[in-house]
Amino acid sequence: MKIKPKALIFAAAAFISTTANSESLLYGVLMQSLSDPFWQSMEHGLKEGTESVEVDYYLQTVDSNDAKRQLSACNAMLERKPNIMIISAVDPAVLLPCLRAANNQNTPVVDLGGTLNHHNIVNAQIEIAASITPNNEEAGAQAAEYLAQQLDMDTTGTVLLIEGASSTATRSSINGFTERLAKTASHLDIILSTPDNLDRYSAANVVNKALAQNTHDNHPAVNAVFAVNEDIALGATDAVFAADKGDEIIVIGIGASTSALHSIKASRLNASVAMFPYLIGRQAIEAASRVLDGKNVKSTTSAAPMVISRELLNDGTNQMLKYLQ
Repeated sequence: MKIKPKALIFAAAAFISTTANSESLLYGVLMQSLSDPFWQSMEHGLKEGTESVEVDYYLQTVDSNDAKRQLSACNAMLERKPNIMIISAVDPAVLLPCLRAANNQNTPVVDLGGTLNHHNIVNAQIEIAASITPNNEEAGAQAAEYLAQQLDMDTTGTVLLIEGASSTATRSSINGFTERLAKTASHLDIILSTPDNLDRYSAANVVNKALAQNTHDNHPAVNAVFAVNEDIALGATDAVFAADKGDEIIVIGIGASTSALHSIKASRLNASVAMFPYLIGRQAIEAASRVLDGKNVKSTTSAAPMVISRELLNDGTNQMLKYLQ
């Protein structure tokens, strides 16, 4: 019998569970905030994955991405004695006590999104049964390849790289982007902007400031913007079009959310690199099932990132498009 999850949402955390029975395994899932489309899509993959293997699951998220609150949620999840835990950590170092407790009670842990591949986890000798890791470095590299293909070989100027809040994922994306751009378009300079907690509005302000400096201080022309998340990319696009430079400046982001896809179809945002979080969620459930079956599970890199452009969307034949959420 297939068990359908029911949703129960509270202010501090989201709990999604099923009505458990004595024959059902319980998967505990600890995620970051579901306010981001990336995590929403991943949760969709997790949900459909548990339905496909007919298991019960219990989901907790911390809306504020507060690491200490996530530790409390992790400890509370352990008290329910799940058969396995699937975790995407806000800060892996903060989760160490809970991860150690999970090891001590023989509860396997699956790393969701590569957040537990951290030196603190390794040094503490915490055992991670499996890891499903998005290739953030390749996502950045593909963004650089796209920009190089869109610009003339002899184009000189600058690329505005907007990071926002720093994380392991964003740093990997930036490394991939800068290293690949140095090989494919070495004549372009990179201006790095790293203000914390950027939203769409404040990202637009960052781009407005950069464009104003270019106009008044004879700085090299801004040819492109690379944004490490979707809100920043959409804010950058707003600023570029407000400055009437939509035909001059290329903007590419990472995420390929619904909002980004609408913007691409409307010929505003040039492109976005899809990370396929839905598939990451499905793969995590598959890995968890294999672990509980006693099979040796190797760490897995999720589906390869892919640049989503208007041309690709209009063509509509690429089979990976069905996994965009």
